[in-house]
Amino acid sequence: MILKLMKIGNLKAQMTLLFFALMHSLSALRAITVPLSRFIFIVLTVTMMPCSYAYATTISVTSERNPVTLNESFQLTFSATDTPDGEPDFSILESYVEILNQHKNSNTSIINGQFQHQESWHLNVLAKQSGVITLPPVSFGKDLSNTLIINVVTPDQQAKPSSPQPNKDLFLMAEISPQKGLVQSQFIYTLRLFRRVKISQASLTEPTSDTAIIERLGEDISYQDQHNNLNYEVTERKYAIFPQQKGLLTIAPVTLNAEVYSPQRGQFNGLFNRSRTRITRVFSDAVQLNVQSVPAQFTATHWLPAQALHIEQSWSGDITDMKVGEPLTRTLKIIAQGTTAGQLPELHSLQPNVGSGLKTYPDKPALHEKKTDTLIAYREEKIAFIASKKGLYQLPAIKVPWWNTQTQSVELALIPETTLVATLVPQSTPVIPDSTLATTPQEELPLNSVSTTPTQVTPYFWPGLSLFLALGWLLTLLLTHRKPKPLSTPEQQTPPYNHKVLKQACAAHNAESAKNALLLWGQQYFQEKSLRCIASRCDDSLKKEMLLLNTFLYSPGCDDWNGENLYTAFKAFEPKAPATDAPPNKLKPLYKL
Repeated sequence: MILKLMKIGNLKAQMTLLFFALMHSLSALRAITVPLSRFIFIVLTVTMMPCSYAYATTISVTSERNPVTLNESFQLTFSATDTPDGEPDFSILESYVEILNQHKNSNTSIINGQFQHQESWHLNVLAKQSGVITLPPVSFGKDLSNTLIINVVTPDQQAKPSSPQPNKDLFLMAEISPQKGLVQSQFIYTLRLFRRVKISQASLTEPTSDTAIIERLGEDISYQDQHNNLNYEVTERKYAIFPQQKGLLTIAPVTLNAEVYSPQRGQFNGLFNRSRTRITRVFSDAVQLNVQSVPAQFTATHWLPAQALHIEQSWSGDITDMKVGEPLTRTLKIIAQGTTAGQLPELHSLQPNVGSGLKTYPDKPALHEKKTDTLIAYREEKIAFIASKKGLYQLPAIKVPWWNTQTQSVELALIPETTLVATLVPQSTPVIPDSTLATTPQEELPLNSVSTTPTQVTPYFWPGLSLFLALGWLLTLLLTHRKPKPLSTPEQQTPPYNHKVLKQACAAHNAESAKNALLLWGQQYFQEKSLRCIASRCDDSLKKEMLLLNTFLYSPGCDDWNGENLYTAFKAFEPKAPATDAPPNKLKPLYKL
């Protein structure tokens, strides 16, 4: 039976079966003592250990091609004719190659009654250096693969000796313009990809620097061009670089990883003839630029280099008829080409103090950047001016010195001096002086003058007067016999104002609805019909928010009103009951005497 089992499988399996067969036979021998059984077990174990080690699983390693090209992927295959002792540890290869991906295949078959099992591991790798490299054995538990020697060559070494230039099918070119300039000024970094092969799944790294701001410009453009008398498909990408310190700045090479379709085709035509790809890695050259310090002729405190710069102002109303107590919004804009939005100065801070009597309320500035073939930066500031008294207010000129990188000279952007004319707001109801309340007296007569015109009395005067008095007496009697009705109060005639309407309008940031709600509230509580008159009855906080609302409603292009501050001020001021003109002491209803 034991000899029959020896014919099955390999030697390692045969020894295992032999061991279990002997142990089964020993268990059947009842007469043998326990010490003897233990002695035989130890002898068999020591005897089989060399056999198991001698017949360990054989693991071979092969390369897809040899020699291989630097920065082009190739495949390593580890094959075992039996299940290894453990999972492979490929970390020992990382000093020689970069492992891109890996996968495992298993195959089991029975041929002519022989049981065959094969396992293989496929690694897609890139060599890290050129020359002859020796890949060390990889451990699979206690099993080891054999070594492999690979020759790694550069792309130039693969070119034919007769050709003056290597035939490059895929490469990158990088350049920067200008090669020297001033700190914080704009440099254009242009990256071009030349290719004569079909690629897929490409990824390109971005240029980086610790001492510069790098912004990508626009979209990629593609076109056809010639290089070394060869036609290429070219993809171009541009970046704007702003160095933040002087000295020599180096932009590291950019890396492209792409799957390149192999010209080799499968063995079969038709549906299952799928093209193979290999991963190719190419690098651009490192570029350097010389960054110079701020020129001595620029003496302003805020350094601002640009290719072009423009500033302007606009007003929400007539600056020659500014109403006292009403806001007038000033909009300042600065547009610069060849700089970032963060470099633009705050225009409102460049203007000196405008003096007393004119309060300013600056809003949060808006910053934007437009990226085309260059970088264009925008900054917009809005400031509300409120005059507390009538008169003339002089706003000093705003001056922005900047450095023109095109002409290499200092230039000055200017908003000239502006004059505001504040006038009083006309009252909605004209105020009549006390002296005019009395009626104009007629021509005075002498104290001792007596009218000489005789009084003429008609003959029907006295009978008519008697009839009028009689009718009045009868009417009085009738009224005294009627039941009295209580007088209605103003609170019963007009319901209290519902502040939820204003709350909903402010929550929705609807300026028009908020205005209508405030008009209803002011008409009921103060008998006023305009926002300006209603605001004059409120405290300073609510007055300011209502005047700002009025400015937003009548200013062109203002659609970003926020109603939270208005409703907060309204809740803090809201009166408890509507105002009335009735005297504090109300009369009791009349009753029958």
